[in-house]
This record gives sequence, C-alpha cells and structure tokens, in this order.
Amino acid sequence: MPQTFREAAQVAFSLGIPYLWIDSLCIIQDSKDDWQKESAKMASIYANSVLTIAASLAAADDKGLFSKSPKSHRSQIIETKAKLGSQVCMMQVRKTLTHGHGPSPLPLMRRAWVLQERLLSPRVIHFLPEELVWECMESTSCECGCIRSLWSPGHEPFLKDLLHEMVLSQLSPAEVRAQWHRLIREYSRLELTFHTDRLPAVSGAARKFSSFFQCQYLAGMWRTGLLRDLIWERKSAITGSKRLTYLPTWSWASIIGAQVVVDEAMATDDLAVVLDAECSLVMGAGEFGEVNGGNLTLSGVLTHISISYSVQGEVVISLMNSEEPQIPRETYLKYVPDTEDVQHSGPGLVAVQAVLRRGVYDSERDEEIWIVLRLVEGSAQRYQRVGLLKIEPGGVKEGEISSVHIL
Repeated sequence: MPQTFREAAQVAFSLGIPYLWIDSLCIIQDSKDDWQKESAKMASIYANSVLTIAASLAAADDKGLFSKSPKSHRSQIIETKAKLGSQVCMMQVRKTLTHGHGPSPLPLMRRAWVLQERLLSPRVIHFLPEELVWECMESTSCECGCIRSLWSPGHEPFLKDLLHEMVLSQLSPAEVRAQWHRLIREYSRLELTFHTDRLPAVSGAARKFSSFFQCQYLAGMWRTGLLRDLIWERKSAITGSKRLTYLPTWSWASIIGAQVVVDEAMATDDLAVVLDAECSLVMGAGEFGEVNGGNLTLSGVLTHISISYSVQGEVVISLMNSEEPQIPRETYLKYVPDTEDVQHSGPGLVAVQAVLRRGVYDSERDEEIWIVLRLVEGSAQRYQRVGLLKIEPGGVKEGEISSVHIL
C-alpha cells in the first residue's frame, strides 16, 4: 500500500475513526461501470464525511502525509534590547509561512477533482510542508495562527462555504449564478489526468447548485439564462489550449489547458434567443456526468466574416456581404479565439450577435458580444464555436436574423 494511504490510516486510527474512503481503493479502477456508479455518489460521500485528509504537500501517493517543518520556519529565540542600557528582552521569531501562496502551488491544489472535494467536505485537514491547516465551514486555522485562506493555484482566496445551502439560499438568482461562474473560473484552470472527467469532476457541485437553478443542466451550463452562459471566454494564455471534440463546442467544458471565465456585467441586454438546447448523456453517467455531444439552436443577427491579422499583429475583421467589407481600424474590437489550433482561413466563418454589455462605470465601455462560429466540414447548416468577438455597438453594420445550429 502506498505510503500516503498507510499514513492516512494512521491518522484515522489515532482519531478513533473506524472507516476510511480512498477513491483509488474503493472504486474498481479498470471498471467503467463501477466508476460511473461510485463517482455519482461522490457528493454524498464527501459531504457526509467526518473528516477529509488532504495530502496537500504530496505530488504522488507514495510521498506520504508527514513532514518535518524546515528549520527556517521553526521559532527561534533571540535576545534584544529596546535601547542601550535597558533590560534584555527575549523574542521568538521565524520565517513567514507560505500557506500555499509560494512560487509553486501545492501539488494537490492543482487537481480538478480536489476543488469540489474541498467544497463538499464539512471538515478538511491539510498536511503542508511546514504545518497543518484546518478548514471547516466556519474558519480556516493553522498552527502558526496567521492564515487567512489556503490559496488556490491562481492565488485567489478559497471560499469554503461556496456550496453551503444556507449561504446559497440567502442569495438572489443573479448572485447564485455569479457563484457558479466563480466556481467555473477556478475549476477550469485545474488539471485532470483523464479528460473524460471534465464534467464528472464538478458533478457534485452541479448537483448542489441544481436545487437553486431548478432547470436543465447542460454540460456545465444551465438552461435558464443559457444565453449569458454562452458568452464564456478563454482568459489565460492561448498556448496549450485545446478542444475536447466529444463535448459541445458551445460549452466552456470543451476547452482544456486554459482558464475560462463568464464575465457577466450588471447591465446586460439579450440580443439573441436560445430556441433549443440538448446534450447526449453517456449511458449510466447521470444528468450531471459525462456527455457525448450536444446541439444548440440560436436565433439572432448573423453575418459572414473573415478574420486575419495585420503585420503588426492587429486583428482585422472583414464582412463578406458588405459594400464596406473591412471594419474601420478606429472601431474598438477584441477577438478571443477559443484555442490555439483555430483555423480562420477559408469560407464558412460567421458571427452571431449574442448580448449587449453596458459599462456601469465611467472607465467601462459598452460592447456587443458576438459568438464566432465555423461551418462543420461536410455540413451545410451546422456550426462549431471557435471564438468570441467584442466590438463597440454598431461596429458590425451588416447582418440578417437567422437561426443557427451549433454542435
């Protein structure tokens, strides 16, 4: 048995806890059926646990839980005087602890599965290189007494009560949606060993949110307010970003290797209508688990475009059915491709007007957000999402209302 598992058993025994759940031991690893059956129970397993033991310092299961704090982080006594001739004072000093906010994130905190496990567990004890850290719904505490939050890989404070029913029940529908978007922003940056876990690894959190959204769950998005969810955007560097071909391209979950955000302003006007949306669930996975494709029908202003880059690297958007094809250079626009392997050359590129986002503060500008699509090869009517276009209102002067089918 790996060292981490043995030491976790020691911790459970010393606390008088008779049962220990370890995913890789309690789920048959080469059985797809058993994995789907047991992974669907993850939310209840962690939510009903007495304590979750987190080997936050370990990069693998053979690295163990226990460590000895570096000498520089241990308290040392020094003698000092406030001024010449005064009484000698004794002081204890030590180097500041990182609490996961060092140059390298804690290995466990990079893992996507761990996010919902931390959120669902009522109590978590983290084994760090320098000390132990305690997390529960009321507080986060450490041995040195100075911790505010056990930081995430993005150096954002961790909200332990993000999934708590009492917290969510006191929020407005818009605030609940903002909490879901915050969860996705954090989750999308984390790593998975198997890309097929993209949706299952957040399914427990989705199940918690479902009682507040009270609508259909669609590959990481919600049917009520779906148009606002569709304007997700890749926020991190494009290098290394890829698309998972078996997931709907209109879902943020189809992008890996990049952080995704849904930046919904307080004042957003819908400019399109979602006519239909559905996902093909993998047999046995359940409504919050794996999907294999999906369809979305969107009605809005559609225009045929081409995208190129100038010598200076500036984006050049051209309208294909216009007397003045090139959008003027002075027009504000920003194009964000979903992945680094997006192909812009050739016919079949269109943009669909989605929302108008109004700037609330003087420093913010109004902007229209268009979803950029490419015609699926060999198809006359079906498209895939490839990016997002932001442009000043009225920047695109050509287009016609049309229904578009997105895979």
